[in-house]
Amino acid sequence: MNRDGSRMQEKSRKMAMGAGSRRRHNSRVRRTAAALFLIPLLTACSSGAASVTTDATEAESASTEATALPSHLESGESVVADGGNYYTDGTIDTGKTIDWAAVKSQTPDAVAWLYVPDTDIDCAISSAESDTGAWLDPGNNASFTDPQTIFHGSTKEGAALSGIMDYGDSQFFSDHPDLYVYTEDGQVMTFRVFASYEEQDQDLLVTYNCYDYDTFQSYVDGIFTMRSMTANIDASMQTDVLNNWQILTIQAKEDGESGQDFLLQATLTATGTAKAGADGQ
Repeated sequence: MNRDGSRMQEKSRKMAMGAGSRRRHNSRVRRTAAALFLIPLLTACSSGAASVTTDATEAESASTEATALPSHLESGESVVADGGNYYTDGTIDTGKTIDWAAVKSQTPDAVAWLYVPDTDIDCAISSAESDTGAWLDPGNNASFTDPQTIFHGSTKEGAALSGIMDYGDSQFFSDHPDLYVYTEDGQVMTFRVFASYEEQDQDLLVTYNCYDYDTFQSYVDGIFTMRSMTANIDASMQTDVLNNWQILTIQAKEDGESGQDFLLQATLTATGTAKAGADGQ
């Protein structure tokens, strides 16, 4: 059996293991929510309170907080909560849409399009490895439902992912938190960046079985606690990343003989229909 075939077989085994882990994780979330609800209820009962009164101002404030948009979504977007994730069921304005007929004519095996604002990364993601292009890891599916999806490429000059090195600058990292993945069905996914760093080249899908939540949590915790002078980490994102359980890793092989990769990692924050820019592109 070839390498890709072996990895797909291993992925099927991990998916079966991960189903139970996802159920346990969701059960823990539900139990935590129930506990938070019961604490004030039990407190009221133990004090012998005969009735509960609510100040109108507090009620209005609570209502506003409950319906407020997460900071990474724009006013006017319709939000649906699903576990730790936030999704829009409307449109997402990225300033562009993708002409898939043109994309397919140039890259027949394209499965997605990656756009990172203010960088040179604006390219097709193919299902086949190439010297200067960007491609989906053969262990991932093109529906982007895996707990970790990996895009591969190179940082060498002229390569599709060379612009990823901009995220090595801490100011650029802070100023450019979002990247976008388009699919042929007209959908666009927004991912929020939480880490960029260098490390030795490795097969991440084989090393970390992220279908198992405990493994995923340990992997993510390791990223947020790493000690590296060249790493950029948004510490405020750790809880969101763990709750969302769905990350995108851009793994670009650095030019030269160092054996190092530059990694940019982001968590899914929204899905919706791409809104055309002013020029329709």
